[in-house]
Parts: sequence; structure tokens; C-alpha cells
Amino acid sequence: FDADVGDTVATVRVDGEPPAVLAKTPSAVDDLLDQVAPKASFARARALADARRARAGGDLDGADAAFARAIASSTGAELVTAWLERVRLYDAYDRVKEEAAWDAFASSLGPGTPAFAALDDIDKARVGSSLHQSLSARASFEADELHDAPAAARVHLRIAALFPAESAQQTLAAAKLSGDKALLEKLVHDDGVDDDTRLQAIALLHGQ
Repeated sequence: FDADVGDTVATVRVDGEPPAVLAKTPSAVDDLLDQVAPKASFARARALADARRARAGGDLDGADAAFARAIASSTGAELVTAWLERVRLYDAYDRVKEEAAWDAFASSLGPGTPAFAALDDIDKARVGSSLHQSLSARASFEADELHDAPAAARVHLRIAALFPAESAQQTLAAAKLSGDKALLEKLVHDDGVDDDTRLQAIALLHGQ
């Protein structure tokens, strides 16, 4: 009922004895919402509620699936918010799934994707800073905790690809970890590389 204008907006009738009426009430509420709320908005709200409920109950895989449904019904700032909840779902629980979620985020909404281009500047900054922090932390973890230099180097190259302004520095970091001379040669001969990075690359090539 629209109290401002006195119109009935939507109706649902539930017949039966009290126990039956109570049992049918949740579906009746859903029917009402279907009539008065935009479908995408309602689907997103329900999916987010399901995701948060599953997360609170410890069902992380169920929450992940529900967040995916919310993302499918979202745009703009709501899309970014839903993704940021999803990527943090497995923090400290499952490192493999955590990294897979961040990789999916980067592929779907990261810099260079059409979806990223459609965001406003604020949401682009939210996506960029979140991805950068995650990848930087992953690179440090691979190098310092797991002592997996090749894996850390690959992460630095991923940062370089996603954030062109840092391409030279991240490529140099990858070369230091991997000892890849081809990367160093690329830095030495790239006219867009700053002098300090080029000198470091030359020194590494010559073993200094």
C-alpha cells in the first residue's frame, strides 16, 4: 500500500488454517516483493542475504555461489561491493580458493576489462587499490614465506600487466627474483623506462 497516494500497489492472498498460513507467509512476501521491486534489485538483495547467512554459518562454498548470483545482478558501485565481499570470503581459510577468487575478480572487473571501463573514477580506484594490495601481499608471501621466487616473479609480472604505470619497477622486481635475462634486456632497451630502473637492469645483466 502506497501511504502517500492511498493506492494499493500489490496484493497476495493466503488462505487456510493458521499453521498453513504461517508456512506460506515467506513465499507470499516474496511474491509481494516481486510485484513492487525491480527484478534485478530484488535478486541481488536476496543473493546477498543468502551469501551473508551462509558465510555466518561457515558454509563458505555456499556463500561463494550466492555472491556469484549477486554479482550477476549488480552494476556499478553495487557490483564492486559484491565482488569485494566475495574475494575476501576465503581469507585465512583456504589460500588456493582465495587466490582463485582474486584472479576471477581481476579477469572480470580488473583494469583493462570492459566492465572496469564502465565504472566511475571512485569505483575504479576501489577496484585498483584492492587488487594492487592483494597482489603485492601475494608476491611478498610467495617470496618471504614460501621461498618460491618463480611464483613471486609471476605475481610481479601480473601487477606490471594490470598497472602500466608500475610496469618497469614490477618487471625489474620479477627479474631480480627469477634471474630472467630476457626481462632485463627488455628493460634496458625500452625507451619508456626511467634511468634508475635501466641502470639497475644493466648492473644485473653484468652481474654487478
